[in-house]
Amino acid sequence: MQETTTHPELADGRSLAQLAPGRNSDPLDVMCDVALDDDLATRFRVVVANDDAESLARLLRDDRTLLGLSDAGAHASQLCDAVFSTYLLEHWVRETGTLSLEKAVWRITGHPAAVFGIPGRGRVAAGYFADLVAFDPAAVGVDRMERVWDLPAGADRLIARSHGLHHVWVNGEPVTDDSASPRPGRLIRDGGISGQN
Repeated sequence: MQETTTHPELADGRSLAQLAPGRNSDPLDVMCDVALDDDLATRFRVVVANDDAESLARLLRDDRTLLGLSDAGAHASQLCDAVFSTYLLEHWVRETGTLSLEKAVWRITGHPAAVFGIPGRGRVAAGYFADLVAFDPAAVGVDRMERVWDLPAGADRLIARSHGLHHVWVNGEPVTDDSASPRPGRLIRDGGISGQN
């Protein structure tokens, strides 16, 4: 279950199947009961793919698998996978040991840069763009998803924040969440670099 206003104690990531025995009920009945209590405003999380941890671990260990996921924000009110990289470091490195820290960092930096042929990116090397993130391997991870209403006309979207990140540099310049901070990024287009973001 993802969002419920009348039963916040149930919005802790447990599945309906896990909740049902404690309520002496069937998972479908739990879903209906909670939804009715919420005046049908409950939002349930449905895993539609990649739900087999062993298969995912095998894929992650295979260097031919390119990591990443994006629908370019087309379903922002239904999902937010923006934190896949910090989830990788939290879950697949620290919690399960599926990948080493070094391999995971390569999989989200150097690997995609090499596959897509993006010059000057993905490695710390002389002449490369200095895009860097300083994080604590023992603390990096993902916070619980939040719903915010900040789109035009007050439309909603899901956001997910990461923790354990200390500093971010883009093209060698420090950046922050402050909207007044510099925006030193450069647009990547047609295999080259052009203009300022």
